[in-house]
Amino acid sequence: MSILNEELFERSTTTWNDVTEFFANKWKIIALVFVCTVFGAYIALQLMTDRYEGKATLLVKLGRENAEVPTTVQNGGFVSTGMRKEGVNSEIQILTSPSLIAETVDKFGAEAFAFQPAPPKSLLQAVRYYIKSTVRWVKARGDDALIALNLKKKLSDRDAAIQMLEDSLDVEPEKDSDVITVSLKFPDPQMCQSIIDNLLQLYLDRHVHAWRTPAAKGFFNEQLVDYKGRLDALQGQRDRVKAKWSISSVNEQRTLLLKEVNDVNTQIEANNAEMAGFGKQQSLMSVRLKSLPERVNSTQVQIQNPSLQSINDRIIALDLERAKLSSQYLEDSEPVKKVDEQIHDLQTLLKAEQPTLMGSASSEVNPVVENFNESVEQNGIKIAGLQAKNRELESIAGHLNSELRDLNSGEDQMESLDRDYRIAQENYSDYSKRVEEGRISEELDLARVSNVSVLSPASVSVEPVYPRKLLLLGVAMGLGLVMGIALALLLEYMDDKIRKPKDIAALGNLRVLGTFPLQQAATKKASVRG
Repeated sequence: MSILNEELFERSTTTWNDVTEFFANKWKIIALVFVCTVFGAYIALQLMTDRYEGKATLLVKLGRENAEVPTTVQNGGFVSTGMRKEGVNSEIQILTSPSLIAETVDKFGAEAFAFQPAPPKSLLQAVRYYIKSTVRWVKARGDDALIALNLKKKLSDRDAAIQMLEDSLDVEPEKDSDVITVSLKFPDPQMCQSIIDNLLQLYLDRHVHAWRTPAAKGFFNEQLVDYKGRLDALQGQRDRVKAKWSISSVNEQRTLLLKEVNDVNTQIEANNAEMAGFGKQQSLMSVRLKSLPERVNSTQVQIQNPSLQSINDRIIALDLERAKLSSQYLEDSEPVKKVDEQIHDLQTLLKAEQPTLMGSASSEVNPVVENFNESVEQNGIKIAGLQAKNRELESIAGHLNSELRDLNSGEDQMESLDRDYRIAQENYSDYSKRVEEGRISEELDLARVSNVSVLSPASVSVEPVYPRKLLLLGVAMGLGLVMGIALALLLEYMDDKIRKPKDIAALGNLRVLGTFPLQQAATKKASVRG
């Protein structure tokens, strides 16, 4: 089992000897592909047209600080408009406008953009010349075919030159600055510089013409007069609203009115609470009056109860009679018991009798009832007074609330008028600035002063920037090496020849008995024949 595992490991493992043997067998293929790729890239680079890059930079300043202000505006108020991102983009649009490019092409002529290769002076130049001419001819025939198939529009020499210049021109703003870079890639370095210089000159003329608007001054003056009239009209409306609603200071007036309304409402609530207390007292006294008598005794005379004396006399007489009977009869005899019962009944009756009796009495009206009735009447009067006072306070509160509503209405009208007044004032100020700017701009434009200046004139690179031959050759060398190795690996993978013992083992369960070198065997065979 271990022998089988070792054989499988040997089949699937690539050793350093295998790699060395692979490169020793396939180095010719790798070298051929590498040389062909590099040579093809070199030929392609030789056929490509060299292009030089010309650059110039423009500075878009804030206002016209780069200019010497004319003497006619020395005493005028200078207003710097500032330069925003939109302003820089506007300058870029002027620089790349088709009309500006068309004027440049017309100045140099369309034939100057044809770029016919120079006559060859050596054999290598002749080869390049005829190859390039052939490629141009093939490309022209391809364009003719596309035009015939209505897949491409036929352009005149002028239109083709304009399109080529538009594609070669690049105008970009520098990041976080007001600098614009103008770059142009062109085969002829001298013509590249001339085109950029001419383009910048045309742009500066166009810029001055574009920003100089003689009609704007009159328009701004008309708008200035219009907004001055609006300001006067709005001011009159504001004065009328203040007079109508008696507005002096809205916040202070509202604070005072709210304080007065709050005081009145507080007084009304206090009166309502007091009326509720009086009403409760009236209810309690009315309930109490129902349980009180209407009249009470004012004077009365007390006399001794005459029944008490007669009962006492009778008891004394019975006591004397019992004493006589006791001397004659026994204690439990019937006559004695009868007398004792009479004495006991009289004593019980004596206890039940009042010691005194009402002699004579006089009555009068109950004073408590009189006090209660008087208090109820007074409370009713107080409640009626508080109700009248509340009605007067409610009238005052209604008047104050009406003033508050009028104040709010006046405030709304004042806010609307103030908003319109502020807008008109801002517009008036803006147009006033624009009128002054227009006056200054007109004076500066007459002196051909612009807020755009050439920061660095056109300069052309010494070496061609396109194509980047060393870079492309380096890429071609790496690509050729990779392609050669890939092709060699593919051929090795597709090769089914048996060269090693593990190739035999890969065919199935076959065991290798031994190996012998083919080179030595061939040498021995040759010696035997000799």
